[in-house]
Amino acid sequence: MKHLFFVGITGHTMRGLAEACTQLGYKVSVVDPANTDPCSSWLDEHGIPWSREFQIADLHGVEAVIVTGAHVSPDTPVIIEAAKHDISVKSWAQLVGELSAKAHVIAVAGTHGKTTTSSLITWLLESAGRHPDYVIGIQPFNFDSSVRLSGAKTMVVEGDEYRASPLEDKSKLQYYHP
Repeated sequence: MKHLFFVGITGHTMRGLAEACTQLGYKVSVVDPANTDPCSSWLDEHGIPWSREFQIADLHGVEAVIVTGAHVSPDTPVIIEAAKHDISVKSWAQLVGELSAKAHVIAVAGTHGKTTTSSLITWLLESAGRHPDYVIGIQPFNFDSSVRLSGAKTMVVEGDEYRASPLEDKSKLQYYHP
């Protein structure tokens, strides 16, 4: 079982990705100093261990540190410690790109309506019996999570041109290979 350590979890996408990774068999743990309800209750309900303070021991057995687009910089203690222990640091977009590498990816980009359009495409494919994987910035009304990663042949992703994380200049969209 691979162990992923998430830094920053309060967003729908990071929570959904953490849940999807546990369903894929990964061990997941989280640190987020800003974590409050409803996120903290959600993590507890889903059995995902979390803390507000990073301890060096948190990285024991970790294969990769997964970072959000916020709450992290090169001088963040977990990033420094990961480098000392040769643990890879990846943006959540990079992880999504790796986990969906074999899928036909439909990426929805633009200035307005990405979430709505991504949700509608996902629901249309679901209704047609295609059961796509998806990554959407919010939890759509018709689904239990904002992320589903089951190894489906098709994936719908809400894509944007923003930096994948403060640690790199590559945009999230570049990782999805639409």
